[in-house]
Amino acid sequence: MGHLNEYLGFFDKVNKRLRNEEVTALLAKRGVSEARG
Repeated sequence: MGHLNEYLGFFDKVNKRLRNEEVTALLAKRGVSEARG
């Protein structure tokens, strides 16, 4: 059961990182389009 918990914890960290990167990319795109005006 310990392995499963470690795997789930690792997956959760990766998931959060991917979501943060998506948000950062979206904000960057919006920032670029607003800068071009």
